Amino acid sequence: MEEEKNTKPLLSYEEVIEVIEKRISRDEPATCDERIVRVEKVAEQMEEDRKKGISWRKKVSRFFRRSWTNLDRRIRRCFGK
Repeated sequence: MEEEKNTKPLLSYEEVIEVIEKRISRDEPATCDERIVRVEKVAEQMEEDRKKGISWRKKVSRFFRRSWTNLDRRIRRCFGK
């Protein structure tokens, strides 16, 4: 029985909506089905990864690249080149 729970595939988006609607119509919590809980955990993890965004190395390199570009422009303006 435990192996069966672990091997069940994740539900598609439409199937999740159908299960949730059935649970709502029966006044049951939507988290009863473990597959839905796994889908929600995966969605939360993906959201966290998205929020982390750009690594600090990329941020620093962009900052310095922009700074050097701006400095170059200012020098060219001063000396009229």
